[in-house]
Amino acid sequence: MDARGWDEAAFRRGILRERDLSCRTLFRAVFFDHDDDPDPDVLLAAASSDGSLASFSLSSCISSLYSYAATSSTHAAPQTDAALLVDPVCIVQAHSGPAYDVKFYPDWQQPLLFSCGDDGRLRGWRWHEMQSCLVPLYLQGEHLEPVLDLVNPQHEGPWGARSPIPENNAIAIHKQE
Repeated sequence: MDARGWDEAAFRRGILRERDLSCRTLFRAVFFDHDDDPDPDVLLAAASSDGSLASFSLSSCISSLYSYAATSSTHAAPQTDAALLVDPVCIVQAHSGPAYDVKFYPDWQQPLLFSCGDDGRLRGWRWHEMQSCLVPLYLQGEHLEPVLDLVNPQHEGPWGARSPIPENNAIAIHKQE
């Protein structure tokens, strides 16, 4: 193995991401409603306290749970909860602070995933790009660019002082016909 090609920064990001996976708070999870999609897999998007959005395939979550249950003995002492952790399909570092809400825009041709967070941003991604991600999970995070990026403005006071960044706590989406 040639050590000259080793990427220390990518290794460090992978270690930190793995450490953060065990201590995140999930603020919102939403199911992707795809009546017209021929793929019967149920998909889930989640917004968490580290500012990331993650998408999960529920069928792979259930199959990994069944495979774990089949290989473990029913009379053995319970193992740690690490066996119940499932890797997401895709992770996007969406916000610089916590991501509080996530919603789908249900367009049958181009569904979008919107998120808002503590950094005052409202961002949107193409859902199919998140699901067809070819980047290895340990390198994911900033590999997708949002198609929409709106920022709440900061107001300037009379002596040039700026107000705190106004956070976004919730999203409401209404599809007009």
